Amino acid sequence: MNANFKKYILILILSLPILPAAAEIMVEITPIGLGDGMAQLEAMVNNETADAAEEIKNLIGTYTLKPLLFEAMSVSGTTTASILPFSFPVLNDYAVFSGSAASFTTSNFNIQELTAQLSDFAIEDDIYIGAALQAFSLYMTLPADFLIEDLSFTAGLGYLSFNYDIANIGGSNLHLSSSYTFFDDDSDEVIKWTGLNLQAGFSLSGNSIAVVYPIENITQTFPIDPDGDGPIVPFFVTISLSPEVSITYRNTQFSIPASISTGIKIIDTFSISIGTGAAVTFGQNEIDISVDDEITVEGFLSDLIEISPHIIVSGSEPGAVAELLAPFVFAALSFNTGNFYLSIPVSWNFSDTITAGISLGAGF
Repeated sequence: MNANFKKYILILILSLPILPAAAEIMVEITPIGLGDGMAQLEAMVNNETADAAEEIKNLIGTYTLKPLLFEAMSVSGTTTASILPFSFPVLNDYAVFSGSAASFTTSNFNIQELTAQLSDFAIEDDIYIGAALQAFSLYMTLPADFLIEDLSFTAGLGYLSFNYDIANIGGSNLHLSSSYTFFDDDSDEVIKWTGLNLQAGFSLSGNSIAVVYPIENITQTFPIDPDGDGPIVPFFVTISLSPEVSITYRNTQFSIPASISTGIKIIDTFSISIGTGAAVTFGQNEIDISVDDEITVEGFLSDLIEISPHIIVSGSEPGAVAELLAPFVFAALSFNTGNFYLSIPVSWNFSDTITAGISLGAGF
């Protein structure tokens, strides 16, 4: 597998808004089982392996204590969930369209420097970078002239699930909004103003990313002296383990966005729109971690083992919620031919996040 891809996946997994004070991860090493009459040796070995459990816990701590990564990922998720649907063209007609969007958050948009940062990324690092993806969403617009003239509603939902090498990525989203247009120009001018459009609604999204990440070999050697100060010379026991950590990140966000936009239309074929708004966002994040691997025991006791010890890690850590208020600006370029259209929207949310997407649709 490409080494850089491993780094990018790890960055994505680490980009979780975790609160370290709320840790709920439990690490346990199950007791070793030796032959009859060796209870004393079992107790000595099991006492020593407690240090290995503490070392595993400290290593897992390096995976979760990444405040910059966590913040950036949370910002990216908020952007795709609530902002982008508002930058699609407003259609006061029956229409069906599909859209895809991706967000990228970083404090450094210099491609060369960013590439160097990612290439040199290590598990101990913490950088402000995040990403989010809505691979497929289906929307429908419905005119509501029976209530108020120039009022329309938009409803959409999306789903994402795929595996790539070590990663299992899933997501879903729901969007509902209303739109009202003031001062719409119905003239036959070549260039005309599209008026002012107000939008408000809500978005709900959920995302999960699961990977299996191996921890490098951990080895611990310690002496066992059954008779204390007696004449028997202590012997040494070595335990080693290379656990694979299953890490699953889950994020759920509920946003209430509102925006105002305007634009121009050229020969009823091309249109350019710009807008601004803000989203009030509520959400929760958590990371689930699990490990269940056998511990290898080397030395004198290796031939006496009846039950091998295991390292067991389980639990989750809750994450911080996204920023309550997220202002944003957006623009979109659209092309219409007959009842079909193509739109390319771009947005910026003032937290170093750029979001781009594409939508294809048809009216009827």
